[in-house]
Amino acid sequence: MKKDFLLLKQGDLVWERMRSAFKILSVTRAKESKYITHYYITEQSIRENFEKLFSYKCDILARILYIKLSKRKDCAKIRFVMFAESVAGLLDEVKDRRNRTMFNLMEFNGDGELDIMILMQLLNNVSRNTLFGQEILKLVREYKNKNVLMKGGFSRQITLNFNTFNQLIPYSSLIDEFQYKLFGVYVPEKRET
Repeated sequence: MKKDFLLLKQGDLVWERMRSAFKILSVTRAKESKYITHYYITEQSIRENFEKLFSYKCDILARILYIKLSKRKDCAKIRFVMFAESVAGLLDEVKDRRNRTMFNLMEFNGDGELDIMILMQLLNNVSRNTLFGQEILKLVREYKNKNVLMKGGFSRQITLNFNTFNQLIPYSSLIDEFQYKLFGVYVPEKRET
């Protein structure tokens, strides 16, 4: 009974943290409202407020998130339900489902593949000293080695689809970052060392 109560309480904290993250990314309101339905995200708001939530500025990643959240519609107002549906999979207990959610957020064109040009823009705008920068570099190098240089006897081009992404980046640092910044928890829970 006590464990169930703790899980319920943790669930409430996760939802409250996600509401808070959504409000940070939302259009700045002159008067704070207690109703989440009064808030919405625009492209401008997510770009202006990205640094407030994630502690670093990355306009290209903010733009990618906006396009994915808005389902590729210009001038869309993203409401909390759309936001929650898009990011909730990051808390899934199954690793491949978490990776699929992250892949879906990063997949820009809607064709089931990561766009090499978008990855190059990310690589140029994210520090290579970060774990996320190293992951992007790994994807770009794999694409370059197999498609441009044809190294290792590889004779056909690869696509950066979910299977390739999942093999190269089995545990994305961006998932951990999004889990912590959006929900305040890690799934699976981090063990103290």
